[in-house]
Amino acid sequence: MKKKKNFEYYLIVFLFTILIVVCFLQVLFRFVFNLPLAWTEELSRYVFIILIYCGASAAVLDNAHVRVELIDNVLSERCRFALDIAVKLLCAAVSLVIAYNSRQIIYNASLSKQLSASLRIPMAGLYALVAVMFCLIAFRFLQAVFKMIVRKKEVETKS
Repeated sequence: MKKKKNFEYYLIVFLFTILIVVCFLQVLFRFVFNLPLAWTEELSRYVFIILIYCGASAAVLDNAHVRVELIDNVLSERCRFALDIAVKLLCAAVSLVIAYNSRQIIYNASLSKQLSASLRIPMAGLYALVAVMFCLIAFRFLQAVFKMIVRKKEVETKS
């Protein structure tokens, strides 16, 4: 059965395509036309940042984050399950704390009407986008915990 992809995967493909096109334009204009574009570097930086956070969210869905499993190998199945839930809840909490604490940066950028250097995009919006991505990561961790608990109950009911 083919696994259904979540929107993060489609967003990653879209952002990566933009990143490739923008970097290609930068190389083309800089080395072929000898006319460097100022906005391409900035746009590629912002797209890359959002791409990283989107990838982190997608990694949660696939349970693909880097993790040291030394302790897991010596624990019983029940303790391993509890540890996995605790780790996921802790990661969700850390993501929410980061998102919550970024409100001051967003507020300051909004008050000062700070704009990005080349694109003239409000920096408050870019900072808010990072906070939203951390909220999405936290949501995906909580979703993973919920799925683990549901799966465990389904297995217990079948036995």
